[in-house]
Amino acid sequence: MNVTCRLALCGIVVMTAVVMPSVATARTAPFPRITCPTSLPFGSTAPESVLKVVRQDVKRVYTPSERQGYEISLLVSLRPGSYQTLGSSGRLLRQIAIHQCGVTVANRSWLVLMEFPRLAPSNDMYGAQWFVARTPSGWQVWFRFH
Repeated sequence: MNVTCRLALCGIVVMTAVVMPSVATARTAPFPRITCPTSLPFGSTAPESVLKVVRQDVKRVYTPSERQGYEISLLVSLRPGSYQTLGSSGRLLRQIAIHQCGVTVANRSWLVLMEFPRLAPSNDMYGAQWFVARTPSGWQVWFRFH
């Protein structure tokens, strides 16, 4: 499945949960309660820093079998002017960040899309969307969405 199709599928699920919250019930609420980061502006080395923290976190979150063959398919800033290349799916994913933690955190965050082939039997688990921001204690994955 290409990135655009995965984003579109994700967009449908997210739109149902975020834009039409009355549809979501307590049993199907897609977003856990999260702690928003104290985000800081980032510089030109941000992409390398984001990749480093994501790769470390993948090793912590997934078993060796689950992460075997995983790949990072997209890395993009969520600040205005960057995410628009993703079209409506990019806007929707940015809306998740805004909904969860506000515009400032969204503008200072990066979106990382990943594919986990070993989890492919489940479309919900195959693709992952992670949100990463620079904080006073370093780079942090502040939200994971499968």
